[in-house]
Amino acid sequence: MSHKKVLFSVALLIFLGSLEKSIVTTPLPVIGQVLNATEHLTWVITAYLIAATSIIPICGKLSDLWGRIKVINVSLVIFIVGSLLCSFATTLDGLIVARAIQGIGGGGLISLAFIVISDVIPARDVGKYQGYISLIYVVSNVTGPILGSLLTEYISWRMIFAINLPLGLLAIFIITKTIKPCTSTIKRNLDWLGAALFTTSTGLVILLVGGSINLSPLLLLIALGWILFSVIYLAVSKRPSLIPWHMFKLDNYLACLCLMGASQIIMIVGLVYFPLHMQWQEGISLVNSGHAMILFTLGICAGAYVAGKQIARTGYYKTYIFVGFLLNIISFALLFQKILLIPLFPIIGFGLGCTLPALTCAVQNVLPVSDRGIGMSFFGYVRELSGTLGIAMFASVGELATGFNLSVYAFIYLITAIITGIALIGTLYTINDRNMLCSSVN
Repeated sequence: MSHKKVLFSVALLIFLGSLEKSIVTTPLPVIGQVLNATEHLTWVITAYLIAATSIIPICGKLSDLWGRIKVINVSLVIFIVGSLLCSFATTLDGLIVARAIQGIGGGGLISLAFIVISDVIPARDVGKYQGYISLIYVVSNVTGPILGSLLTEYISWRMIFAINLPLGLLAIFIITKTIKPCTSTIKRNLDWLGAALFTTSTGLVILLVGGSINLSPLLLLIALGWILFSVIYLAVSKRPSLIPWHMFKLDNYLACLCLMGASQIIMIVGLVYFPLHMQWQEGISLVNSGHAMILFTLGICAGAYVAGKQIARTGYYKTYIFVGFLLNIISFALLFQKILLIPLFPIIGFGLGCTLPALTCAVQNVLPVSDRGIGMSFFGYVRELSGTLGIAMFASVGELATGFNLSVYAFIYLITAIITGIALIGTLYTINDRNMLCSSVN
């Protein structure tokens, strides 16, 4: 099958699933006015994030058991139904429920897109194509708020959901025509109890860290107990586990999970806090700060292109992970010292562009075919969860910054530099550079 057609197909999946995380952020005040709801509006975002993040490993596991195409199509149908319900919502509660349904489908799309690339693209080209997919993932996050504001301003806020109907149907048609089943399914049942425990525990972690709910001490203790019980069950259950624990013994796998978490925190700082810093601290206008963020995006494009091409040519990936984190630690140290601001955006973006596809290739290179679905999707789960928890972590640094006699943004940049430094050391001592072109795993 044509690699370009496969790339277009999975790019559409990534675009749909990832775009809906951020497209609703700018129209949120308008939605609140129309639905006569001024409180709990953030649940419109939170419901999607919780559902999408929680479902990612389950979809990956199901794709190992049932096949990729079947799970992709089911995810698309759920995503389309959720989008349709969102576009017709007349109350905030109805919209929140619809967003959760939409998130279940969106999480499946994000999960399966990366897996399909690892299935279809041969090892010699996988770096290049994973670079393209990583780029599309980032760009869709960046363009979401812009597209959301334009659709709301010139048509209606309901269009930010309704636009997914024709795109979703197009995706079903293209996926069915383009991608052929290429992996044998495993005749084994999913541990549905484990999946339910995993999903609810992920939601509780996001809610507790993000401060989306205020619990009494008793309810907090019950929530923490539930999370602990879920972890113990998944670790000791004799049923076929949702997460095969032997994956964590694979060379590079656990290290790449941690490094991806660090990369996603850097990404969140760029996407969320660079615009806020420019507008609130430097007095840069909304339009000009948007133009400056283009530099960040272009840096990611350049980094993903260079790293992807070089990994495809040489088969090695450790150098690009190291270079990416090195550029980022230098940049955030300069940001902390207030030496530069906007000129560092493309450098930080370039570092991220190098790191993201290289980490994805490193993970794919060690996963056996039988665990590739759950292995790649759990990697995606860590990526999404790290971003969500990163937002929650940085949202609570105000008091700490005051205690250290630092501004909020300086403190955020300091924390990010420390995290990046740890990641840089981790890359040196934990990543074993295996040649993808010679690997027998793929």
